[in-house]
Amino acid sequence: MFNKLETSKFILLIILLLICSSDIRAQYQVRFGIYTIHSVEKDSLIAQYLRDVIIETQQYLSDFFELELAKGVTIYLPRSDEQYSELSEKHVPDWSGAVAMINARKIILRPGNYFNPPEYRETLLHELVHIYTAQKVGAEAIPLWLNEGLAMNLSGKSISWNESITIANTIASGYFISLNQIDSLLNFGYLKANVAYLEAFLAVQYLIDNYGLECLKDILKDLNEGESIDDTFRKNTSLDLLDFEFEFYQMVKKKYQWMVLLQFENLMWVGLIVLVFMGFIIMKIRNRRVMKKWQDNGEILM
Repeated sequence: MFNKLETSKFILLIILLLICSSDIRAQYQVRFGIYTIHSVEKDSLIAQYLRDVIIETQQYLSDFFELELAKGVTIYLPRSDEQYSELSEKHVPDWSGAVAMINARKIILRPGNYFNPPEYRETLLHELVHIYTAQKVGAEAIPLWLNEGLAMNLSGKSISWNESITIANTIASGYFISLNQIDSLLNFGYLKANVAYLEAFLAVQYLIDNYGLECLKDILKDLNEGESIDDTFRKNTSLDLLDFEFEFYQMVKKKYQWMVLLQFENLMWVGLIVLVFMGFIIMKIRNRRVMKKWQDNGEILM
């Protein structure tokens, strides 16, 4: 017969074994083409959703980069932030939502956005574009602002209202980050990194809108052939990178600077001024009506 202590230990051992065995059974994989998605069983629907996203978009990405991925890509959906850090196998900023390990051909998606499918879709495609870009150009040959801006544009990123206000505040405060400074992105804090990503996105969007998607593709081709970023910009846009950046900055300033007025604090002051002005007008109108009434009643002689 077991005594109470031994019985408790036995029950605890059984519980631990059940937990371990359930964790093993919880592993889930989706394999298709050159891709493998790893998750736990409870995230199987998310894994299948991401599979469908890749199937729907891989032809578009292959057409843009004019290549097929040469090696397999493994995608991980970790269960926790701790596992996310472990799988990354290197230091990643606390603010990162995902990481693409180019040489290992791995994409690790931080948990937390599972219930926002559009954002999760965008994040996956963003990292997948990095894989394509590395095979097309090489991670060292392309400036980080162009790499990140390209990933955001091809993943379907759009600027939100709050992000527009952030851009306006950056311009108003004079803290606009130069494009070459974005190479230090991984050392930035969250707020500065957010601004850097937005600037990179807008710079590539400006390049596409004003010089065309083919111009962007030609820049990637020239970088792949070993040309410098200045030479390839001069060749494809008739501007060197500094002139392009100045042109881009003027566009951003013109488009977003006025939006600083839409901040809550500024709206409050503008609203207060409008209320005071309206009150003054209403008082003037009321006084005129009173004066007219007195005149009509003969109470005032002019």
